Order: sequence, then C-alpha cells, then structure tokens
Amino acid sequence: MPRAAPSHRPAFLAAMNRQARAEAEARRPGARRRGYDTEFQREAAAYLKAHPTCTCGRPAVLVRHKISIRRRPDLRMDPANWLPGCQSCNAKDTWRDRKKEG
Repeated sequence: MPRAAPSHRPAFLAAMNRQARAEAEARRPGARRRGYDTEFQREAAAYLKAHPTCTCGRPAVLVRHKISIRRRPDLRMDPANWLPGCQSCNAKDTWRDRKKEG
C-alpha cells in the first residue's frame, strides 16, 4: 500500500502552533468556571453509563450538548440537550459552532 508523501512543514511552524495552543489554553477558564461542576460530572457519568456509544459508533467518553451551552447555558443540565460523545465528534461540534459564531 502506498505511503503518504512526507510533510515538508518546517519544524518552527509546529513549535509556533504548540506555543499558540498553550497560550490559548492558559487564557481559557477552568472547567468549573465553564459550568462543569461536581453536579454535572455526576449526572454526566450516569448518562454515559446508560448511553455508552457515541452517535458515530465509538465509545462515548463525554457528554456533548445538542445546543451549545455557550448559547444556552440554561440547558447545561437538561438531559434532553445531551448526546453521548467521543473526543472527535465533540471537537467537530465545537469547530462547527465556532464557525457559525465568527
């Protein structure tokens, strides 16, 4: 099977991207400040036990929100607004939501 062509991306670009991500993460509020408190953690664990598979078929490791809690924080604890999710699907949802915002 053919291999992918090697990437000729300069190493300094990768370092710049890592640094930019680290700086953005440092500015980001903590999980509790974003609404993921003990109550949410407990309810999410129970939800994932009942719904162990992401919509894509992978094992669910987190609870996604159908409607972003950035737009509707009042729906944070509403199980009707929850979806079982994997990291990949959650990242896609976040990207899609931020693309709509900006």
